[in-house]
Amino acid sequence: MDRKVIGFITCLGQRLLHHEGWVYEIEELIVTEAQRGKKIGQALIDALRVRIEPRGIKSIEVCSNKRRKKAHAFYQAVGFANSHEKFTIYF
Repeated sequence: MDRKVIGFITCLGQRLLHHEGWVYEIEELIVTEAQRGKKIGQALIDALRVRIEPRGIKSIEVCSNKRRKKAHAFYQAVGFANSHEKFTIYF
């Protein structure tokens, strides 16, 4: 059997006072270019939701560079809302 990784998702959960509960942030969501458009990203997010929703979470968040318009369209298509701006100090 030829088994290859075609995508993966990583997520970090933390209890935040300003959210009054657990918030999970997708740190990485990657699907190989050849497999994009086949609902694999949606399947990864669905699997994540099934795993963490029973924990009583407040939200799932994801950050995406402003230049990544296709990624933004994907996240909105799978149910994410563009809710706030993120500010960064680079070193």
